[in-house]
Amino acid sequence: MQLQEYFSDGTWRNRGTPGEKTVRSGGGSVNRATGRAACDSSKLTGWRSVIDVDLVGQPDDSDKLTTSAQNIYCRRN
Repeated sequence: MQLQEYFSDGTWRNRGTPGEKTVRSGGGSVNRATGRAACDSSKLTGWRSVIDVDLVGQPDDSDKLTTSAQNIYCRRN
């Protein structure tokens, strides 16, 4: 799971530390990978996540899920 920040030139750039985790089936917060990015200012900025799921021992394609953008008062410099 990678966080991306929107820039004024119209591009999305990877930011922060990506989250990666091997999880077992089932729900719960313990079964989540969490990406992190620290804020340098409180300016309103667009953020989204790009998620790539790989099943252990199974063939994988290159598809990734990109979440809808959200505006958050957090910007990286």
